[in-house]
Amino acid sequence: MSSHFNLTLVLPALLWPHPHTPVPELSLPGFNALRSQGKYTAQAYSRSSLYQQFLWHGSWLQKARQQLNLNPAAHVLLATPLSQNSGMHQVQCGYGQALALTLTEAQAFCQALSQWFHEDGWQFMPLSADVWLVQTPRPLDFSQPDILDLGGVISIADKPQGADARLLLQKQTELQMFLYQHPLNQQRTVRGLPAINDVWLQQDSIGQQSPKATVYSNSSRALGARPVLNGWYELLQHHAETEVELIVCLTDLCDLADQGDVFGYADRLHQWESLWWQPLWHSFQTRQQQKLTMVCDGDHGGILSITPSVFSWLRRPKAAFNGHTL
Repeated sequence: MSSHFNLTLVLPALLWPHPHTPVPELSLPGFNALRSQGKYTAQAYSRSSLYQQFLWHGSWLQKARQQLNLNPAAHVLLATPLSQNSGMHQVQCGYGQALALTLTEAQAFCQALSQWFHEDGWQFMPLSADVWLVQTPRPLDFSQPDILDLGGVISIADKPQGADARLLLQKQTELQMFLYQHPLNQQRTVRGLPAINDVWLQQDSIGQQSPKATVYSNSSRALGARPVLNGWYELLQHHAETEVELIVCLTDLCDLADQGDVFGYADRLHQWESLWWQPLWHSFQTRQQQKLTMVCDGDHGGILSITPSVFSWLRRPKAAFNGHTL
């Protein structure tokens, strides 16, 4: 079985972001062998810019409107449910899969919030369990960072800016007071799950992903993407003897990095060694696969292009991956 597709692996949080927390020794021979055959180009990516580059094309909010059959002219914002814990100078927050929200819970939260903000004309609606929309009577003039770029920590510098910033802060305070001790959160507390005590609002983002690419990702931001398959061989079976452009975004490390779980981070990399790196390396050795691109975010992120030639096999192996540089 041979493959004739260009594969891009998008690997957010591949590089461990906590310099004061040492990474355990990693045993990744397949990954290191692939790295030794590649040409690396340094390129700093924020997580949101990485997603915009590879996970969708055009207006994200317009795609969301289409998914929910909303009027294309409706004023909507991206709304991310959060679980916050306040400290002295910053707020720790969890979002996404870390919340263990179900779609049924998300629908209940959105219905409750829509009723609470009914007089303001705000309507909340879930796109998925952990990504919602809020429709407002008019466009709101504000900007604030993408929640993806905050690393699970919100500081005073991240507050909204713009003509409607004060209105947004006021509504956010009302929202937090409403969610505090809400019956839905009391039920989650009984089940040992984090309370949903805030919602992060942000504007549209424009994606530059190739419209010809087939995208696999479990991120709720990747609207229309296919669920990630269980490793290289399963992907190969789905696209045997086809000439396609594939983008696979593996988001498993994101929550682990945001939570500072270095042992979970190392465990997941070792799982990828058996599911992805070793099988991919074998495919290169047997000439089943001819091209691979790996991309990661962070200040030291970049692009690793792997197209082995006769001479590339003579290159000196790179130092083993230590979690800090690709």
